[in-house]
Amino acid sequence: MSSTIDLTVTHRRGGMLLFMKKGIYQNVLLFHSPSLKRAWSVKRDDKKEKGSLKLKGKVVFNFVFDDQGIRVRSVKDGKPNSDWQYLEMEMQLCD
Repeated sequence: MSSTIDLTVTHRRGGMLLFMKKGIYQNVLLFHSPSLKRAWSVKRDDKKEKGSLKLKGKVVFNFVFDDQGIRVRSVKDGKPNSDWQYLEMEMQLCD
């Protein structure tokens, strides 16, 4: 059950606009799938380490974010369609 996952991941932290408005820095995971022509933005706090990405109300990816990186697996018809794969993740620090 091994297939390549068509997903890019960016961890974005910082940003003055939100800091000026609310006094907090943005902390989000940005996912993009060229084949599905879809992007997701998941707000992250220190407690949120796993989640799902949905397309038209159905889960298409599950992810786990931990100290080793980000693991993702695809889901089809509610069942895992691939093994967990670690993906490269770009880090963006904004000021």
